[in-house]
Amino acid sequence: MIETHSLTKTFTIKNSADITAVQDLTLSIPEGEVFGFLGPNGAGKTTTVRMLTSLIAPTSGTARVNGFEIGVQDQDVRRSVGILTESPGLYERLSAHRNLSIYANLYDVADAEGQVSKYLHLLGIATPVSAQTEDYRVHLRRNFGYGGGANIRGDFTISLVGDEANVAEVVFLIDGETMATALEAPFNFRFDTDDYGLVTHRLWAEYTLLDGASGTTAVIQYNFVSPEAQREQMTTILLAIGGALFAVIVVVALIQGTLFKKKGNRHEPGEPRQYGMMGGTVCPKCGRPFPRHIWGINLVMGRLDRCENCGKWVMTTRATPAELAAVEARERAELAADEDVTAAAGPDRDQLLADSRYVDDV
Repeated sequence: MIETHSLTKTFTIKNSADITAVQDLTLSIPEGEVFGFLGPNGAGKTTTVRMLTSLIAPTSGTARVNGFEIGVQDQDVRRSVGILTESPGLYERLSAHRNLSIYANLYDVADAEGQVSKYLHLLGIATPVSAQTEDYRVHLRRNFGYGGGANIRGDFTISLVGDEANVAEVVFLIDGETMATALEAPFNFRFDTDDYGLVTHRLWAEYTLLDGASGTTAVIQYNFVSPEAQREQMTTILLAIGGALFAVIVVVALIQGTLFKKKGNRHEPGEPRQYGMMGGTVCPKCGRPFPRHIWGINLVMGRLDRCENCGKWVMTTRATPAELAAVEARERAELAADEDVTAAAGPDRDQLLADSRYVDDV
């Protein structure tokens, strides 16, 4: 029987007024009577049942179920009652047998395994028992098309991943409808997303093992998109990549502009220089060598870098030591030739200056 006296439950809500779901409930239900709670949402029906089954504690008042007092003999209360809520909490990856065993042991059911087997036989699902396990799963591979996270379009293959040697049959499903049945390895199915609706789909597989046992994989979920949605998403991705690349180029330009602002960072023709771990290159604009910088930008056609000599951004490739030595030697030769020309022109210049002097013969 069930007896309550002034049973009350108040929920404390942070930064809000308290809510009293059940207030001063007093009733007596004799053994064998069928009793129901009727009322609108929020009347306290579920809260009352949860208190009577010792799932939550009352704020005040007392209650006894089958002679056991809630809040004092809770385990005895749970052991003597059963409850089926609107949305029972089940472990979807475990078999029916494992789910029943877990709850039977939690409620200290006597001969738990025997009781579980009894009711599974009663329902005709004793063996094999369907379950979701981690031994097998489905995998989606893109053959040709678009895949942006959960959004996909094109040619794909769904396959069973696991020990295929023990599998006799696999049924691939989409939203509960059969896509294909595979009777031999490799257990997979190739399909085109355009053959199905342009909505979010749930895909999984049901498999049967050689020993007769069966199982169900976990569900994977993808959104099949249209060509227009594919183009829009690809445009968004490319714009994001282009924007990020442009930002990197701007930052590198600012850094190098600051570093090379001082003349001390440049080398005069013929001066000795160290190229560092990044090596050196030859500027295609001015033809002079300079060390490659660690903050240069690697692109498909080469490395975008800034010449220390002419200050221009150029596409470069790493030069060999022999190539750098040849360019340096050419610089020194050109510098020596300039010095020789200057020296040779010296006497002529002095004579010209002498001839241009004004002399007063008078």
